[in-house]
Amino acid sequence: METLWALLSSLAPILYGGISLLLITTLRQAWQAYRRRARAFFRVEREMAAMDLLSGLARGMFLLVAGLGLWLLLGLGNLGPLWETSLPPSPASIPSPAARGVRSPVPWISPSPYLLPTPSYLSIPLPSPSPIPSPSPSPTATATSPPIGAHCSDPNAQIEYPLPGEVISRQIILTGTATHSAFQFYKVEIEGPYTEGRWITLGDVVRLPVIDGQLWVFDPHPFFTHPGRYRLRLVVVDVAAQEVAICEVPVVIAPPEGG
Repeated sequence: METLWALLSSLAPILYGGISLLLITTLRQAWQAYRRRARAFFRVEREMAAMDLLSGLARGMFLLVAGLGLWLLLGLGNLGPLWETSLPPSPASIPSPAARGVRSPVPWISPSPYLLPTPSYLSIPLPSPSPIPSPSPSPTATATSPPIGAHCSDPNAQIEYPLPGEVISRQIILTGTATHSAFQFYKVEIEGPYTEGRWITLGDVVRLPVIDGQLWVFDPHPFFTHPGRYRLRLVVVDVAAQEVAICEVPVVIAPPEGG
């Protein structure tokens, strides 16, 4: 350690000069970066100048810390490092003036042992865990499915009238909603005894969307020859010719009494 301190002491002027020169150069570059950032017109130029400014300031801080550490290490310019302190001479090493020219023996002093206190640990009672009550199983509610045609999940296709299970014996107007963000057309289909279980389209397709309005005028007379349970279906088709929304409602077609 003394050799290292002696080497640093001999090189102290060179180290201080080098750190000072680097610090002045770094601060000058940081100042130039600050001026470039203030004069920059484009955002990219300002960002690059800001990065150079931060880099210069970081290097300046590093050089300041390095210089301060070297200054403290060399003991503020003293002849020895800070950790070396001069101790007063022991009285046992001073020769007695009574016996001049005779060296008195130096008494040996045994160092007194220093006993570390044994730490005492306090016994802290830990709380006993309380039993966690097991949750009682709650009764599971049995989900009841809504009747067929009573609800259509897609809001883009809704039939508000006729109602599910309604008996149709005369001409009615289907009302509801048929729309979509990529709407191309919609159509109304029917399936029942007359169609032998197949879906057939009533009339032509409609190329205008409808929201809470009239969808179709349905005439049940052609189906009076095969009365019974039928299903009316609204189908919305998008520009890719895909059926994107469907709504069905079950009805009963029956001829009027006495007719």
